[in-house]
Amino acid sequence: MRRPLRVSWALLMFAALAVWMPDGVLAQSKSAAARPVASARPSSSTARTITGSLAMPPAVEQTYAVDGRTLDEKVFLYRQLAIIQAHLLVGYELIEEARWEEALPHVLRTHDELYAQVAPLIRTRALSAFGLQLKALAQAIKASRRSSYDDARLMLQMRLDNTLDKARRQANPAATSALTARTLIEVLKVALASYGAWTDENGSIVAYQAGRGCFLYAYRMFETLAPDIEAADAATVDAIRWTFVELKSAWPRSVAPPGRLMAADDVTRRVARIEELMAKFE
Repeated sequence: MRRPLRVSWALLMFAALAVWMPDGVLAQSKSAAARPVASARPSSSTARTITGSLAMPPAVEQTYAVDGRTLDEKVFLYRQLAIIQAHLLVGYELIEEARWEEALPHVLRTHDELYAQVAPLIRTRALSAFGLQLKALAQAIKASRRSSYDDARLMLQMRLDNTLDKARRQANPAATSALTARTLIEVLKVALASYGAWTDENGSIVAYQAGRGCFLYAYRMFETLAPDIEAADAATVDAIRWTFVELKSAWPRSVAPPGRLMAADDVTRRVARIEELMAKFE
């Protein structure tokens, strides 16, 4: 009589993971603008402006150089995910206006550049990969197929929401507002840089639209955060909201105006003002 075959749970889990391998998680960033810098350092011994530990932190946490600034790993992760959503936001807006060709560069950049930079962190933090869903969305936009686009957008959003939900659950709840405030400023700085690129590159429509997407998403983040910080300082929240209203005239619609509606220096001053006011909540 044969003895029953015993299979360890560890072996079963290994086999399951071998079958399900999130796409793109092994991709390494080759962008000099967002590359890990210095030596890896233990997260437990590092003081940060934004406090709070992850429930499932990596053994070693890195810093990232972005436009001359050094960002901690969590801030870099949230920044990249926010910019991805900003590009998707303006891309969706363009699709609703039947401007498929103009929407495509924004989706392609999310996959080829932004997602590639953040994919290793998605893997190490056991978040949900969404590279395949980004590819499917790009293919649907290339074909200008509305039904395929709707399905691809729904699947991508479900996957992306799952990624964001897991990232939030890994963070210390007490640090969530501070992390959102810091990320909001990072996204606004991208909007500012895109505005400058639009004026410097002979009116690059993609740069203008990218700036609009980042501005709109930053404002959306602020309104999500506002109820949590309004009780602490309602006057400051009102001042931030009014500055956002003023900034909106720089990106009035998805179609770039013939010329700048706001001087670059004025956009810079308003972004700096929001950063100064938001610092109270970091």
